[in-house]
Amino acid sequence: MYSQEDLKKLNGRVKTIVIITAVIFIGFLIAAIYVAVNNAQWLGQLILIIGVCIDIFIWGIKVTPTLCYRGFVKEILTGLSRTEQGRVISISNEPVYKDNRLFYYEVLIMQDDGTQRILLLDVYKNAQDLREGAKYDFKIHDNYIIDYVEV
Repeated sequence: MYSQEDLKKLNGRVKTIVIITAVIFIGFLIAAIYVAVNNAQWLGQLILIIGVCIDIFIWGIKVTPTLCYRGFVKEILTGLSRTEQGRVISISNEPVYKDNRLFYYEVLIMQDDGTQRILLLDVYKNAQDLREGAKYDFKIHDNYIIDYVEV
């Protein structure tokens, strides 16, 4: 499910958003300096404040979630993983916000020894393939599903 290609795409997306944010900041900085030198200093400060606010907004809305997801994918690709087998009991209909980072579908499985376990499936990956009642081999990292194969 996860590959180095996913990581490359995320790195490209982060680079693009950071460049756009830097260009916006530099544009507002140049405009603020020009206005402050030629007109009123307070107007230059106002333009600079607006530029900084726009950059903080873009950083919070676009860059931070993308950086979190990139870190998650990097951790999945480089971390230790194990395989567990279980029958899918239920899959949440709506994604849930977990670990103060990302959205996941909760997948409740029943293992062969009778224990139930909640695994987390990335909202950006295809959850339609999982069927309730079917038995799968889940490749997991912590409680995150990396890959799965029906048994």
